[in-house]
Amino acid sequence: MTNDNGQRLADFAAARGLIVSSTHFPHKDIHKGTWKSPDGLTLNQIDHVLVSGRHASSVLDVKVRRGANIESDHFMVQMKFRGRLSARSQNRNDTITKWNLDALKNENVCNDFQKIMREGFEVAGYEGGEVEEKWMNLKCVKPLYIGQ
Repeated sequence: MTNDNGQRLADFAAARGLIVSSTHFPHKDIHKGTWKSPDGLTLNQIDHVLVSGRHASSVLDVKVRRGANIESDHFMVQMKFRGRLSARSQNRNDTITKWNLDALKNENVCNDFQKIMREGFEVAGYEGGEVEEKWMNLKCVKPLYIGQ
């Protein structure tokens, strides 16, 4: 059963892509209750662990630890979490174009290359503009492989 606050928590978690991890793991009832009423008879689960949906598979377990003396009517909630580190991946889209510079010694190839570059600069609008704009336009000029 849930009350209005429990429904608010569920709505909050759903709206932000969070998972209520404290309700996902099967445990005995004694390891589920996080608050003991003043009469000492009623246990309720009112403390929860919210985890991003992206990291939900990293949560190994969530349960209540009753033995800690923390001078409260709440019990401590323990979460076991497996942290994963990943190596920084390099962008594989930035491949280096290798030019056949020896082919430029051929006069026909050299003239073709100069023509392609000249046309590319004209199309890219090399003249005028700020430095950043000029650089972006220059990067767009990509002549064909020389001599291939």
